[in-house]
Amino acid sequence: VYYPMTWLVLVTSPATALVVSIFSHCVLGGIFAALFFRSLGIGWYASGLGGGLFVFACMLGQSYWPPEVSTICWMPFLFWAAEGYCRGGGLGWWLALAAGTALQALAGFPQFVVYTWYLLAPFILLRCWYWRREHGIGWRRAARRFGLMTLAGVLAMGLSAAQWLPTLELVRHSPRDRSLSPEAVSYTHLTLPTNRE
Repeated sequence: VYYPMTWLVLVTSPATALVVSIFSHCVLGGIFAALFFRSLGIGWYASGLGGGLFVFACMLGQSYWPPEVSTICWMPFLFWAAEGYCRGGGLGWWLALAAGTALQALAGFPQFVVYTWYLLAPFILLRCWYWRREHGIGWRRAARRFGLMTLAGVLAMGLSAAQWLPTLELVRHSPRDRSLSPEAVSYTHLTLPTNRE
């Protein structure tokens, strides 16, 4: 409800808003991926191809689940912002990292936020290490940069708490709140129907 693209329903029908949202997120995801690849020094044509492949490989297959598309869209943006901060270290890149993480969290599919940071945290760590070696910077300064980027993620979780808190409340009232029996978890005891002629 707090995600800006959801507010399209205020000015158009839900069906139209859904199509516009999915299309817009696919376009943005492709652009963000291309910008990230370009920031790594890859040429424009290859970066554009990479952006297109990101959309076709990671986003279109999820189009039946619009919150997934909305959440995946921000993954390359966060990598682009992290790369920009590692290279330049400016406040703008740091704010982009925090804002992008908050938008991803508000998009409605927390699982992909977790997956993004599973990938992003080691990427940031490696980029800080490389930046330290490339520029002859001390460990303390590189660690500070890594810590500030981690802080951007924590700040983003705070900014998106309005979305997280109802989610946690929902989990508290679901079967996930208590332990499940092995029978409830396992599906191996089910038999599949056989083909009949």
